[in-house]
Amino acid sequence: MRGLVASLILLGVSIAHASSASRDFGPYVGGSLSKSWSTVTQPGVNATLNGWGNALEVGLDLPFSENFGFNAGVEVGQKELRNVAQSSTYLDDTKINSKAVRGSFFYKSLYLGGSYQKVGADLTTISTTSGASSAHVDGDGTSYFAGYSIMYKNLLRADIEGEASQFNATGFTYSDYTVSLKIQFLIGGFLDHN
Repeated sequence: MRGLVASLILLGVSIAHASSASRDFGPYVGGSLSKSWSTVTQPGVNATLNGWGNALEVGLDLPFSENFGFNAGVEVGQKELRNVAQSSTYLDDTKINSKAVRGSFFYKSLYLGGSYQKVGADLTTISTTSGASSAHVDGDGTSYFAGYSIMYKNLLRADIEGEASQFNATGFTYSDYTVSLKIQFLIGGFLDHN
């Protein structure tokens, strides 16, 4: 899987090589692949997890000038995480599903923003000494993110993004750091080129 992520990053960077293209007003649609490092805290449990995720995003670029503007979007994502401490007797498996409203300000290729999320987590613990247990929790979360965009002819954008997120539910706290590669198709650019 690491080789796949590295290949996607190299492919994204080579396809969407840096250009002087400014962001135009218009919608976009895209997807992402991510790597997450997280912690889960419950009564009697502090687990460190990591894993992979993916997401789909739809949004709108709103430039105020050639170099500066605002971006708004909606993202639906999923992460699958396992405990970092390897054990032959114990396993934590966590699946996170999220729906987020995102907003960010951009200046040239850099952007900075945040999101509000509705999050559901499916938690499974398997132990050879105490058996298996599972639970589902729902909560509200927030995130803060920063990234770098690489444009290709106002048709395609590759974003390399770092994000810190957290959500809480009764007796449960989840936080993570995520690095993502996003590929976005700029709808307005495709319409202009046809």
